[in-house]
Amino acid sequence: MSADAPHSTRLFLLRHGQSIPNTTGTIVSKIPAGGTAAAGLTPLGITQSMNAAAALLTRLAPATTTSPSMQPPPVIYLRVVASPFSRTVDTAVALARGLLGVAGGGGAPRGDAAGGSGGGAPNGVDADGGGGGGGGGGGSDSDGDDANGGDTGLVAHPWPDGEGVHVTLRLDGRLVERDFGEHDGARPAAAAYSRVWAADAADCSGDGGIAPAVSDGGGVGVESASTVAARMVAATAAAVAEAWPPHPAEAGDGVCGGRGAGACGDARPPLRAVVMVGHGDPLQILATAWGGADPRRHRTAVTHLGNAELRELPPRAMGAADVKGSDAAAAPV
Repeated sequence: MSADAPHSTRLFLLRHGQSIPNTTGTIVSKIPAGGTAAAGLTPLGITQSMNAAAALLTRLAPATTTSPSMQPPPVIYLRVVASPFSRTVDTAVALARGLLGVAGGGGAPRGDAAGGSGGGAPNGVDADGGGGGGGGGGGSDSDGDDANGGDTGLVAHPWPDGEGVHVTLRLDGRLVERDFGEHDGARPAAAAYSRVWAADAADCSGDGGIAPAVSDGGGVGVESASTVAARMVAATAAAVAEAWPPHPAEAGDGVCGGRGAGACGDARPPLRAVVMVGHGDPLQILATAWGGADPRRHRTAVTHLGNAELRELPPRAMGAADVKGSDAAAAPV
């Protein structure tokens, strides 16, 4: 079998950990400001993001036997896709490092972030993807063209066949923060958020109609919830549908990676999951649209997503036509 069907891939959302803008109550919704070290994670945010790794592994591979030594560890393939903002790049890299640490592995994630906050490899992860990536470099364009890594400084490595946890990490410009228009840089952020969210709710007719690209009720230049939904759903559906590498335990040839006949007879099939690392509003809008509700109801249709909170979405195929209140032909932002 060369690839898993999309429905066999589990899907998780992860909001970024506590960021410096969170602590100052400032809206940072645009590049380049959003890609600087000043908009990255706090030390607490890094810890939160690394702790999310243990939570993810627990949900993916809970203990299935009282004698773990009697059963080989499962192979877990994780595809981490992040917004190019520094706070989400920092979160994704910390998550990847936490996953490898929790799993007992060493080294850096496959497809390392070569930029991070301000251009340096964040949190001590070695950079092997070349310069100009991460939230602070030239690869942080928010045009949606870097869905496959692009000029982000992330390199896709071949998947290994061995046991353990294998992580690839890349950026996708379609996952950027919602553009809060005239409210960008606003402090305190709470008042501006409340105004935009009230406009979202007021704009929602509940009939599934197409909303305007710009919600002038929430402020000049504010990106509409339906436009956010279109790009977020497109990026997520693509990440889930992307083919996975084959694993010897599924090959049916009894060879198991050249280790001899029957060597993998007791091996469990690999677990596969996608983790979308993003921002509060876009992720809540995504969760709302993914569940079939009007994305403009994102403040009431789903519960609030906290810093470094992990949430699983149902494993179902999703197309642009399923996004109520959004233009299926809308271009990624």
